[in-house]
Amino acid sequence: MAANEAQQGPPPDFAVLARDAHSLMTQLTRLGSLAGLSDSVADMRNDLNRQFGEISRRLAEIDRRLTAVEHTQLWLQQQQLTLDRNNQARIFNGHVREQGEELAPLYSVRTHDQIPNFPTTIARLDGLRSPDMRPMLEHMNISPEGTDTHIRWVLGQAFGLLPAITHYHP
Repeated sequence: MAANEAQQGPPPDFAVLARDAHSLMTQLTRLGSLAGLSDSVADMRNDLNRQFGEISRRLAEIDRRLTAVEHTQLWLQQQQLTLDRNNQARIFNGHVREQGEELAPLYSVRTHDQIPNFPTTIARLDGLRSPDMRPMLEHMNISPEGTDTHIRWVLGQAFGLLPAITHYHP
């Protein structure tokens, strides 16, 4: 039997077992207080989820606004580039003295492309009629009323031409 006892270890101490069982039972009765803690943790988790949802919503709104600002900035940059090009063209055109000299083209503030059918010389401008001139002015957000001569004068001014060169009278 001694060989058998050595393989199984020492016999149990029932006094220690009884004390440990009592301690275990005491601890098990305290598990009921964990339900309140579990509810508090669940409430905290719900609060955090709600706050994260609100933060996500706010970030999405900020992203939407930032995208709108970027689009506006791009549009403003395009407008500024078009206005700069047109001002340079007007300065150049202000130096044109002869009917056959080339005019620098202007660009549309609507499309940012060169204005379609832009006259290449003052002589070609002189040959335009109101239906040809109005679309050009609309590309510059100008909408004059009046005779062909008046509209041609407005167009010449918009192109940067000197009134003395064009001989147009408003």
